[in-house]
Amino acid sequence: MQPNELLLRERQRRGWTREYVAGQIGIADAKTIGRWERGVAFPSAFFLQKLCELYARLPQELGLFRDDPPLYPYPACTHSCMHAFPQIIYDPGLPLPQKNVLERQALLRSLKTCLCDQELPACAALYGLPGIGKTSLAVTLARDQEITAHFCDGTLWASLGRSPDLVALLRHWGRVLGINEVFLERAENPETLAMLLRATIGPRRLLLLLDDAWTLEDAQTLQVGGPHCAYLLTTRIPALAYHFANTASLQVPELSLEESLDLLASFIPDIREERYQPLRSLASATGGLPLALCLIGRYLQAQANGRQPRRLQHALEYLSHASARLQLRMPSTFGEPGATWSLRECIERTTSHLDVCALRTLAMLATLPMKPLSFSEGAALAACAGVGDGATLDLLVDTGLLEVNDQGRYLLHPVIADYTRTYHKSYGG
Repeated sequence: MQPNELLLRERQRRGWTREYVAGQIGIADAKTIGRWERGVAFPSAFFLQKLCELYARLPQELGLFRDDPPLYPYPACTHSCMHAFPQIIYDPGLPLPQKNVLERQALLRSLKTCLCDQELPACAALYGLPGIGKTSLAVTLARDQEITAHFCDGTLWASLGRSPDLVALLRHWGRVLGINEVFLERAENPETLAMLLRATIGPRRLLLLLDDAWTLEDAQTLQVGGPHCAYLLTTRIPALAYHFANTASLQVPELSLEESLDLLASFIPDIREERYQPLRSLASATGGLPLALCLIGRYLQAQANGRQPRRLQHALEYLSHASARLQLRMPSTFGEPGATWSLRECIERTTSHLDVCALRTLAMLATLPMKPLSFSEGAALAACAGVGDGATLDLLVDTGLLEVNDQGRYLLHPVIADYTRTYHKSYGG
């Protein structure tokens, strides 16, 4: 028989001795490992599974695959090399769909094209402003019938955030995939866990959703799928979306004024009657940002519950102030149970990491016309003269707080401008 160079290489690559491998899998005589590596003997099904778990490799990647499954069964719950998977992977971490969310069919169709029509493994990314609805879109896509039919083995979900616990996220996926807890705990770093998950997933056709990514390194660590998997990433950072998915990165746009009014009307069906015309000004002030509209809709819904026109009118007057809109709170559908969020907190997840120079520049830009109007780079530099420069503008663009259109002109969203004027007014001088 030919020497098993794959098995030998995996051991030598890690710097392990035969004695060490034997001890890890429960073999009394280390010479047995040598016989397997020389090809003069073949491990039983029990020790085959132990080797696959130790090296985090499929049997064929260790040179231990034989086309005779009755003699060498590979347990489907861990490192199966079979191509039939009876159970569909369901990640309990996948959030439930939100109510009062307008479907964006055109964007969903584009995502399906990116994920289903590309050669696998495919990557797509959604990017846009804080509160624009990236996570809601990802959840909707994950539960779409066409997507669940195409990625027939299931879905994995991870919420990253600024400082994700990658080990915890990977171990969660491992439990969903049915990997023994002992092996998950023994793998103490993301690299080892990633290898273990990749070997477990094997040829399964899964969709892996990476929500709220902030760095490319974090996203790449979670790319643990096999050759038939695809990935959807959401981020507020445009450059990260491009680096991850290239041309398959899609910007999530704001809602139109009519779409914004429709979303508000989903909270209070008769709110668009003639006597509530101030609502159009309120919808316009949100700049079509779904989170702002949902916060306003929930607040108005509570105030209109008593069917008192005076109370609803007072609520509309209260919400005409930007500071009031920024402080509204509602339960976080996608966060920890019992958590709440506000528009201010959503934006501050980005601004809290800016230095004083960038914050002062943003405050000065808030004196310029707001989106949908735009301004030139010359106007931007003049507005922040003595404080910021081109590099500062680049930083604001890279963090997603400042946008650039096809003509190279800058756009500042009304909600970002309201936040800056309300909480960083002193910086604007």
